[in-house]
Amino acid sequence: MDIIHVQNGIFDKYFSATEFFHINGKSYFIGISEDGSYRIYPIDKTGVILAKKIISEGKVETNIYDLNVIKDTYNGYIYLYIINSEQTLISLYTITDNLTLELSYSLRSNVPKVAGMFYIVNNNLFQYRQSSTTKAWEIHQFNINSQ
Repeated sequence: MDIIHVQNGIFDKYFSATEFFHINGKSYFIGISEDGSYRIYPIDKTGVILAKKIISEGKVETNIYDLNVIKDTYNGYIYLYIINSEQTLISLYTITDNLTLELSYSLRSNVPKVAGMFYIVNNNLFQYRQSSTTKAWEIHQFNINSQ
């Protein structure tokens, strides 16, 4: 495999968590800082982040331990889930059509040091989570049609 250097630069913020997502045929980069502030930038067809073109920015309610983008293929909604294991907080944001984040769910876990994920099957939102101390895990289902 060949490795080709594509781009470098300097942001004015350090993004402790980053993710890629794709909406309506376009690609985007989201970076979230340790203080919870985020920015969304477009990515062009060559894979380059258009770092001077901020699409949207705002703040999420928690510091980031883990994040991921999930798509509901049934209705086309795209979500960003964020886990903060120290605060045992799991948040699910809808990525809106104008590329801002709207908090859809915020869940406190009764298990410290929790890891987990959201996933969608047959238009139903599920959350898997597991305790790092007891190794116990569980799955919850949410009705996303009642938003």
